[in-house]
Amino acid sequence: MFSNGYAIYMLAPFRMDTLAAGALLALIWPNLQAKIHADSNTRKNSIRGFAALLGVGLITALVLNGKGFLPTNGNQTGATWLLEATLWISVGMFMLALLGIGKKVLSGWPLVYLGRISYSIYLFHQTAIYLAPKNNGVLAFIISIGYATVLWFLIESPILNAGRKKGATTIARVDSPQVTEAG
Repeated sequence: MFSNGYAIYMLAPFRMDTLAAGALLALIWPNLQAKIHADSNTRKNSIRGFAALLGVGLITALVLNGKGFLPTNGNQTGATWLLEATLWISVGMFMLALLGIGKKVLSGWPLVYLGRISYSIYLFHQTAIYLAPKNNGVLAFIISIGYATVLWFLIESPILNAGRKKGATTIARVDSPQVTEAG
C-alpha cells in the first residue's frame, strides 16, 4: 500500500493503537485497581504481567533497532513492529507506575523536564536526525534537547505565562462588580 515505512511512522491511523490503549486503560483502571487492592496475588500477577510486557517491548525494540528496522528506512514490517514495541513499553511503564513501581524514576527531574519540552522534541526530532552526521541517534537526541530547551525558554514558557496572567486578569474582571454588559 505504501512505498515505504515512513507513512506508518507519521500518519495518525497508524498511531491510533496507542491512543486506544490509553483510553482503554483509563476505562479499566478503576475496576482493576479495586481488584488489585483486594487481593495481593492479583497485585503480584499484575506486576509480573506488566513487567513482562515492558521487557518484551524493550527487547523487541532493541533487536529491531539493532537489525536496522527503523520506522523511516522503508521497511514496513520493521516500522510496524517497532511502533508496537513502543506501545508495549508505554503500557508496561504506565501500568507499573500506577501500581507504584518506578514512580520515583518517572517523577524525577530528568524525565519531568523531558516531558515539559517533549512537544518541541516531537516537532524537531526528524530534522535533528537528518542534521546529525550519519543519522547518529545520540547526536540527534542531543540536538533535539538543545533545540527544545531554547524553544521552551524563548517561546513556550512566555506564551504559557502570558496566558496564565491573562486568564487570571479575565477571571478577576468577570468577578468584578464594575463589569457591565457593554464591557
